[in-house]
Amino acid sequence: MSEPYDELARLGTATVFEASGREGLVDLDLHQVIPGSRAAGPAGPFAAPRATILMVHAAIDRLEAGDVLVLTMPEPKPVALLGELLATQAKVKGARLC
Repeated sequence: MSEPYDELARLGTATVFEASGREGLVDLDLHQVIPGSRAAGPAGPFAAPRATILMVHAAIDRLEAGDVLVLTMPEPKPVALLGELLATQAKVKGARLC
């Protein structure tokens, strides 16, 4: 991860949001995978329709080093979109995980 993103992760969401002119906030209910972790970097939410992982595979395939992986579903469902194997694959591609 580059130095500017390291600094953004250190500062925290509220500070970065205010400093950016109150633009760029992702207004989603996010769940942290690794307690206490922080990540900053380019992020694009990927939708996983009908609780399938096909789009998760496509999202991981498009990841570049330093990207933040954000997964969404049209409607919340009690399913896991990301497990140990997919998280490992994202980490190998250089994704920031939190």
